[in-house]
Amino acid sequence: MRVTDQSMFHGLINQVNKNLSDYHKYNEMVANDGKRLNRISDNPAELATAMRHHGNAAAYEQYTLNVRDAEEYLKATDLALNKIHDILSRAREIAETNSTESSSEMERKIAADQIQELISEMIGIANTKMRDRYIFSGTNGENPAYSLEGKILPPLASTDNVYNEIVTTEGVLKGTGEFIVRFVHSGDVGDPDLDTTAMYQISNDGGETWTEATYFTNLTIAITDSAGNDTGLTMTFSPGYLSENDEFRVQVVPGQFMGNGDLVEFNNNMFSRVNTNVTGQALFEDTGFFDTLYQLKNALSYGNTIEISNGLAGLESLQTNIQMQVTSTGIELNRLEVTKSNLMMLQENVFENIQSIEKIDVVELLSKFAMAENALNSSVAALSKIFPRGLLSYL
Repeated sequence: MRVTDQSMFHGLINQVNKNLSDYHKYNEMVANDGKRLNRISDNPAELATAMRHHGNAAAYEQYTLNVRDAEEYLKATDLALNKIHDILSRAREIAETNSTESSSEMERKIAADQIQELISEMIGIANTKMRDRYIFSGTNGENPAYSLEGKILPPLASTDNVYNEIVTTEGVLKGTGEFIVRFVHSGDVGDPDLDTTAMYQISNDGGETWTEATYFTNLTIAITDSAGNDTGLTMTFSPGYLSENDEFRVQVVPGQFMGNGDLVEFNNNMFSRVNTNVTGQALFEDTGFFDTLYQLKNALSYGNTIEISNGLAGLESLQTNIQMQVTSTGIELNRLEVTKSNLMMLQENVFENIQSIEKIDVVELLSKFAMAENALNSSVAALSKIFPRGLLSYL
């Protein structure tokens, strides 16, 4: 069978082209650090699988970052909770030391000042910041959990009062202060023309100056300063007889809650989320945390041993709650350790899968590249020997 020159030429050209294609393919792999899938045409099925693995790898990396962030927030929370527990223990020691009649008035006033110092320290801890967020502010983390003003305490009734009904206070006051409402005429709520209508005065300077006596014509009264200027606060009384010299104190102190009760959560996998904080709402507001401390301070200031004992019970309850939160935080931290370990294993597995699909052994790749180069050189040399260079150019 006769083989024409044209058939031989095309056969050699095809071989050169094939060897040239192999040479470029392996050269590209070498240039891309041994990556053997560089375009869809290389292997569409394997490339699709590799892309899915890359997507999983990106997700695992983000989950790992979420876990690290959550871990930092939880560690900050755990540290703050332990500090809070220590402060409550100190407050209990102070209260226990001054809970009997053997303590002098001076000792109790010093104890009250110590409790105030602990309250100030507690507000600082409640405003703990992690990175750029306040950890006890809920999802309102760009703002401190507590302000240094504006918290309205429940009205403090004198122990000598005849009136023993419920009294509440509402409103908004910028800053802090204490207002004394003192009844100077016995009676009930009623008409100014009746002798049975009670009358009261208000002072905001500790009793140095007072407003003029005002008839008690409404169960809700406006709290003013000693000069009669409105403060934005109101006090509401339940119906009942008010005796002359019945006295109530309205206190506006540091510690108004500025956060919310929403939890900050992070995804730690496709189907699970982890809480990274304990909200100030749950930890302080719902438990009456600062109310308990302020009530203890007032009890010490006015030598009310019954209220001091009640404060001790309240402190014990708060400590129990804090300890529960410490335990819960510890459980979350342990859970995150397990999650972090699992994510590391998943990342390693998906990386190995990507490597097995996309990468080729370097030694093997260099060997194939050398073989392709030799094959290309040989085919070009063979073509040059059979056909003169001038003829090749012509064809």
